[in-house]
Amino acid sequence: MRSPAQNGSSEYLKLLGTERFHYRSWHGSSHNRVLLLHGLGECADVWSLFASSLIDADIIAMDLRGHGGTPS
Repeated sequence: MRSPAQNGSSEYLKLLGTERFHYRSWHGSSHNRVLLLHGLGECADVWSLFASSLIDADIIAMDLRGHGGTPS
């Protein structure tokens, strides 16, 4: 189980030219990758507990437009 950085690291990704998307990431030791998307009215932070319980996978939880740290 991941104990340090349970909330994951907070980063930004530039897509579609100038669009900035916020995401949280948790890095594991395997080549498995998981992309998590939140529901309506939520943000990437909703996945913190779930993501910290997964072992060995690289996890990315995106903030969609207008949610969390991603502007509209």
